[in-house]
Amino acid sequence: MALIRVTAGLASAATVIALGPLVFAAGTAAADTPDCRPIVIGVGGNGERYADSKGAPTIIGDILADQAAQGYRVAEAHYTSSVWPTGPWMKDFSVLDGRAALDREIAAYRAECPDGQVTVIGHSLGAEVIDHPDADRTIVLGDPRTSNGIYSALPGVFPGAANPGPRDAAADGVVSVCREFDAICDSPAPWSDPAKFVQGLAGFLGGYHGISTDEVNQYADAEPGEYVIDAPPPIPWLPESTPTGIPAAPPLSLPELPIPAPLPSAEDFYPLEQLGQPYQPTPLAEYIPERVEPFVPPQILEYVPPPIEQVFTPPPLPELPPALVLPPLPDLGIQLP
Repeated sequence: MALIRVTAGLASAATVIALGPLVFAAGTAAADTPDCRPIVIGVGGNGERYADSKGAPTIIGDILADQAAQGYRVAEAHYTSSVWPTGPWMKDFSVLDGRAALDREIAAYRAECPDGQVTVIGHSLGAEVIDHPDADRTIVLGDPRTSNGIYSALPGVFPGAANPGPRDAAADGVVSVCREFDAICDSPAPWSDPAKFVQGLAGFLGGYHGISTDEVNQYADAEPGEYVIDAPPPIPWLPESTPTGIPAAPPLSLPELPIPAPLPSAEDFYPLEQLGQPYQPTPLAEYIPERVEPFVPPQILEYVPPPIEQVFTPPPLPELPPALVLPPLPDLGIQLP
């Protein structure tokens, strides 16, 4: 989307040079007329800002591009969007920052178009941000607050990551879309259904947390409530579910603790230019924060780990001998009662 904006800007500059004052007059007239098409505001999940800063594709970015192609006005609520330790900001602070960013986007649109239609789409962490009274329609994707989401399964006692509890989507007027076996929005407690919990983790790591633009369009006009997209179990040989009968623990949550200072996180140890790309042989210096490098021997900084398939290639399995057939035991004439 950034490329489109740059290209459009260059084209406008060229037009100004060619037409001079005629273009300025047209631009002034256009600026006086607000763009009051229905707007779709996207709120991305954990790592959205980090991915945007590196030009990596994101789920919300793809959704907004698709909505723009359908003729909607689009905007994104840019916020810290991280959950420590995967990012430098605590979850509670990101949620508060996201709500403030969404407030600004909706207020700016309402100032131009008081009667315009506002749809807010939130994915993952963004689904916890999107509750807003001025939105005409709210869609959440991969919401941790579903009735079977991770907030329902696990007590929230991690400092800086308060557990807001489950959401009643139908009562709140929210369309909630979740893919089956996604640990974020479809996860039992590990002690109440261990197989389904493991399947959910495998699904999350295998991409089940993503929602395609076609799936978003499928539920664009759905009635408020929870919707589950059927999906095959990510681990075919593992049972889909093994309920134990042990109930989930009651929700326990610390109060919101918005910690504003950025903290050391996983982002400090990841080569920024390789986000979303296959591993390329890279010196360890690229993984180590600059503030730590002076204390690390140069031999370690210069070491280049090979791709994982070069680190360990399992040997071929040996051929097994044919099945061993034991001779029958002699009849000793002993009979057991």
